[in-house]
Amino acid sequence: ASGQPTPRELDYIITEVGVKRFNRLNNEGMTNYTQEGESIAFNASDFAEFQDDIDSWLADNQKSRSTFGRVAFINPYGGGSHQDGGGPSAL
Repeated sequence: ASGQPTPRELDYIITEVGVKRFNRLNNEGMTNYTQEGESIAFNASDFAEFQDDIDSWLADNQKSRSTFGRVAFINPYGGGSHQDGGGPSAL
């Protein structure tokens, strides 16, 4: 349930995803980035490469996927979301 700590066996995922997101700073929304001969490709999901490990842990621990809530993205510069023309957008 929500509020429970990450299982120790999956702690490495938190670190790896944190590094991926740090490396993407200022490049949010891009699928790839190239500068001065360096090229970086970003996956659509930062968790995609870990999904097998997550699914395996869920099965081994007799857990199932569930939704823990919603997230809202609010435009700090004013205006609305691109989806409905106003207010926060939620997933």
